[in-house]
Amino acid sequence: MTTDETPTRINVMKVVTYDYQQIASDLEAQGMKDPTFDDVLGMIEEFAKDDFSCGHGHEASLRGLIFTNSDTGEEL
Repeated sequence: MTTDETPTRINVMKVVTYDYQQIASDLEAQGMKDPTFDDVLGMIEEFAKDDFSCGHGHEASLRGLIFTNSDTGEEL
């Protein structure tokens, strides 16, 4: 690859997929009646903080993370 062909930037991504229906069912099992989209998204945000943390007790910031619909690619 020559210098003219090299990319300007390279993206490296970590993708974690969460099952919306399973999380909604889990919330119902915990006593929440008819969880809303915002309820489920709130749980996903909590999971993401843990999943993207460094593992040494520091909580990850959600800033810079992009939440998308895995079916359509649409940003949420």
